[in-house]
Amino acid sequence: MACGRARFSRLVEYEVRTVGGVKIGFIGLTLEETPTVVTSSGVAGLRFLDEITTVNNLVPELKKQGVSAIVVLLHQGGRTAATVVNDKTCPGLNGDIVGIVDKLDPAVDVVISGHTHQEYVCTRNGKLLTQTGSYGRIATKVDLTIDPVTRTVLKKDANNIVAVNDVGILSGGTLPDGVVPLAKDSEIDAFVQNYEKLAAPMAGEVVGKISEPLDTTRSPAGESTLGDVIADAYLFGTSDASFDKPAQIAFTNSGGLRSDLKELDVTLGELYNVLPFSNSVVLMDLTGIQLLRLLEQQWEKPQYSGNGRVLQVSDGFTYTWAKSKPAGAAPGEGERVVTGSMKLNGAPIEMDKIYRVAVNDYLAAGGSNFTVLLEGANLQQGGIDLDIATAYFKAKGIVAKPALNRIKSVK
Repeated sequence: MACGRARFSRLVEYEVRTVGGVKIGFIGLTLEETPTVVTSSGVAGLRFLDEITTVNNLVPELKKQGVSAIVVLLHQGGRTAATVVNDKTCPGLNGDIVGIVDKLDPAVDVVISGHTHQEYVCTRNGKLLTQTGSYGRIATKVDLTIDPVTRTVLKKDANNIVAVNDVGILSGGTLPDGVVPLAKDSEIDAFVQNYEKLAAPMAGEVVGKISEPLDTTRSPAGESTLGDVIADAYLFGTSDASFDKPAQIAFTNSGGLRSDLKELDVTLGELYNVLPFSNSVVLMDLTGIQLLRLLEQQWEKPQYSGNGRVLQVSDGFTYTWAKSKPAGAAPGEGERVVTGSMKLNGAPIEMDKIYRVAVNDYLAAGGSNFTVLLEGANLQQGGIDLDIATAYFKAKGIVAKPALNRIKSVK
């Protein structure tokens, strides 16, 4: 990352630490695609550089400082088909991290990855590649055997260790083989409990009910029950007469939904877990052709992966996409949306007609490469997503589980 911001001026490209009498160099990076996965205002004025070039350019400098090993910490990751923790065979390793690791300088010994919230310990192209899942549930212990005279790594190994404090939270209340419970840090535990106590009255407020649990599990077409409900909440909160032009359609991104609603009584705390980012909801004008281009961007380069980028849509808006059409088309050249399938309340979307659309500010700023939304006109703020969702649940009383029939896919 390169920048001109004063508040980032104290960030360093790398750090050298002496461990056991030998020097180890640590290079820290975020992913080059950071501007596409965060709100644009948060990274204005920053440039995010190619990970491979950045690391490889720093290796000679670290070698001059006499490091015996180089560790890269990179917020980019991959996935495997492993079904157990610490499967070092790394079956089916894939993802963006693979191409990066394969092109790193041979002097790099360890790559500690992230971003994809997966767990793995792999050996790739002579390098140790690890990731610890997410939310502190796993810790990685890396062991390097280094010759202090030749300053070479003789052996490298890593193990992912499951972090369990309370056996009772596990299915069946029993520990997996080889897992040892970890004692809680008393000071941190007391700190957390204090704030949980302070927040409990507000977090525990029941704001509504659901007929069945709602989650982010996607249908083959890419639709989820929770995604539908949050999109409906966006529409509910932006379609009344208080707006100059009320919304007709709402979209939200699945990546912004960070938890499921499992209990039938929905509390404010549970809603906060779903929508923790305090995103604003923004209204804008889009033409029918812009709506079509928006949907096509779900599968276009530079970002596309299965149905994981399919936007969740509000009730009344429907469309069909064709699996037979290839994903990964060049920007502006996608053709997966079936011609004439986009409809609003049963009426075909007209390409030259203007529609009022509600999205969160992350999407409105072109997040996740949905750049069509940067063309939206007549923008108006619609409130904070959590406040809107809370009002929706309070107004509805009981929210029914959607039927997952808004987005369809055909062969």
